[in-house]
Amino acid sequence: MHSSPSVGLVHSACTGVLALNASGQTLAIMTHFMNEAYLAAYATARSALAALADQANGEDSFRYERALLSLDVIHDGVFPSTYPIVGTRRDLMLWLEGAIGQMIVLDGDGLALELLLGDALNL
Repeated sequence: MHSSPSVGLVHSACTGVLALNASGQTLAIMTHFMNEAYLAAYATARSALAALADQANGEDSFRYERALLSLDVIHDGVFPSTYPIVGTRRDLMLWLEGAIGQMIVLDGDGLALELLLGDALNL
């Protein structure tokens, strides 16, 4: 019977996932370095989505919360804190669009971020 080698994962707050075999040898590095500007944009996007969820009612609130969770999944569960943002729905959407745009400019996952933004704009 053939057994597959043991693989360990080491998570880094800024660089993604490093896959190691049982001997500690690097198998793969999946990285996206989140510099300070990227983290600031990410925090703004999370905060805007949280504020939109708080303002919305019923199903829309759930959808914004799901968008926030999806944003965190895109980043492998590594995420900055949210902070209070006050404004109308239009203001919050502008904050969200700007933050997502900045994340894309800073080499974020463009397709995943654009899809997330498109879903949020259509609520």
